[in-house]
Amino acid sequence: LRLEKAISLLKAYRDDEIEDILALLEARWGIEEDIPGRAFLTWEETKEMAQSGIISFGSHTSGHRILTTLSKEEIHDELRVSKEKLIAEGVVDPDFLPFSYPNGGYTEEIAQMVKAAGYDLAVTTQSGWNDTSSNLFTLNRIGLHQDISSTKAIFGCRISELL
Repeated sequence: LRLEKAISLLKAYRDDEIEDILALLEARWGIEEDIPGRAFLTWEETKEMAQSGIISFGSHTSGHRILTTLSKEEIHDELRVSKEKLIAEGVVDPDFLPFSYPNGGYTEEIAQMVKAAGYDLAVTTQSGWNDTSSNLFTLNRIGLHQDISSTKAIFGCRISELL
């Protein structure tokens, strides 16, 4: 709960301000900046996964910048560059390209920009189910990450609270 509150507070800041805050916290808490290991997939790994037919990818902007902190021009560039790169790398279906708002941050105007950029739908971080009346550019979702789905019991509890 503290982490969720901290993240929601940070969403109001520009990217450079968030980086400054995180750097101060790292220094204060003695956290090493370079964590061993790798956090991202290579393009080769992404292509292999996409070609498997089991996994599909969508856009999340080119730099994971919080869209609500950017100018219209910057938002447009984030959407365009990401879409073009994913298509050029051959890891998405250009006929159906979903979008996910970084940190869930969006406005109705940003949702319209995503639609105008040629994306087919967009998901937020708002928890919940969708139905046929849901706006395709502000879709809810059910988060499934390790701390929510690490065991069948935890997964079951998480799903049941959404019913």
